[in-house]
Amino acid sequence: MTGAPGGAYRGRLRTELLNDEQIRAKEYPRWSQCRSAFTRGKRRQIVDRHKAQIAQHGVPEFPLLLDVSRDTGWVYVGDGHHRAIALMELGIKRFPFVWRYIDNTLFGLGQPKPSRDPFPYHLLGL
Repeated sequence: MTGAPGGAYRGRLRTELLNDEQIRAKEYPRWSQCRSAFTRGKRRQIVDRHKAQIAQHGVPEFPLLLDVSRDTGWVYVGDGHHRAIALMELGIKRFPFVWRYIDNTLFGLGQPKPSRDPFPYHLLGL
């Protein structure tokens, strides 16, 4: 958990935090719906490609982007849903992340703003 020089805060979190209460799937109301949507077609191919890369090279340093809503305090996967599903399916224990603030998350408005500040772990109940 460090501030990357000249960049956004980087850290690692437990994959089990990717759930419907702590780190939500932004594009889906529930992680089960996200997993279901990624079981077929092109999305499945992308997940399988990530799984193969992780199996061969380990967890990539390309982080999941976590968005934190200023309005609700909720934490979402803003980018990296395919990688998140791959990590869950492989039973990987920890994942790298970068986090951003976003305004009006519930309505999909506002631009994410990368943060150099420490991640607000208290929002996850940690």
